[in-house]
Amino acid sequence: MVILLFAQLFIVLNILFFLFNSQINHPLFAMFASDNILWLVFYTTVLAAFGGKLEQDLGATRFAAIYVCAGVVGNLGLLGIGAPEGIAMGALAPLVGLTGAIVAMKPLTFVVVEIYPVPAIVAAAFIMLVHFIGKGGIDVFPLFAGMLLGYSMKEGIEAEQARAGFARR
Repeated sequence: MVILLFAQLFIVLNILFFLFNSQINHPLFAMFASDNILWLVFYTTVLAAFGGKLEQDLGATRFAAIYVCAGVVGNLGLLGIGAPEGIAMGALAPLVGLTGAIVAMKPLTFVVVEIYPVPAIVAAAFIMLVHFIGKGGIDVFPLFAGMLLGYSMKEGIEAEQARAGFARR
């Protein structure tokens, strides 16, 4: 499962970063980073809580594509708006991107926002609200990337599911 690989990358990369007291400033690796151990545990728990079902629904390749694209887009978007901390959105970017994909495909599916399970469409509205209140827009880049990817994959997934359902009959 791709989700297990990502969880292992979370753990290994963060242990290395904590040991060497360094910061990740590469958009590809930043998506596996965390500010501290508590956030690492939170990201891994959220990924495990809804990522497995999402990976099963999407397939490993689509799940990985959304995760990586949203992570890179989120971290580059943060750099593009000139955030003083540079590329530092970390593991939040792909999780927000996965939420965007869920919004595009199944808006009433429950996801976790902070510690509360809410429908994906409510999570997206919350992310947009936080953006406009003053978080600087960092969550919007991966959200839109995930929504775009999810929407573009939706027809293919529905066609595959229809063929599978027809084959079972």
